[in-house]
Amino acid sequence: MAKDYDITTKDLLEAGPSAWLKSSGIEVAAPVVLMDSDVSAITMEADRVLAIQSEPRWIVHIEFQTSHEIRMPLRLQ
Repeated sequence: MAKDYDITTKDLLEAGPSAWLKSSGIEVAAPVVLMDSDVSAITMEADRVLAIQSEPRWIVHIEFQTSHEIRMPLRLQ
């Protein structure tokens, strides 16, 4: 079941990456580019990685989660 939501959410993010960032509280004025999220050098894959084309350049790594996790605030520190 989680895969169905994962695919849909990824499609929504791809349709409007700047709007997705804005709805997440991240305001950007520079173009946002969807990057290849295959980081196979460490045998993992991020759900999505967005490159913010500003100076300095920066990225946003996005991992979708379909269920509640009480320890999430600890993971985000």
